[in-house]
Amino acid sequence: MSFGMTQERKSSLLRKPELVRTDIFIQGLEPDEVEMIREALGKGLKPGGFSVEGNTVILRFGQDESRKPSQEE
Repeated sequence: MSFGMTQERKSSLLRKPELVRTDIFIQGLEPDEVEMIREALGKGLKPGGFSVEGNTVILRFGQDESRKPSQEE
C-alpha cells in the first residue's frame, strides 16, 4: 500500500458539512403543556434554548432580540 492511499484528504471541499439544524418532534404532550408553549409564543417570546434533566426537556423562552426596544427611546 502506498503512502498516497493512506493519506487523509484535508480539502474543505471534500469534508462533510456540519449539522446546523434539525427538527425533533416531541409527541404526547399534555394539553396544559401545549397551552404553556402557545401562551409563551403568543406573548412574543421565542425559544432560545433547552436542557434535558432526566426524562424532562426544559424549553427556555425569551424576548426576540430584534423586537427589544432600543436604548435611545
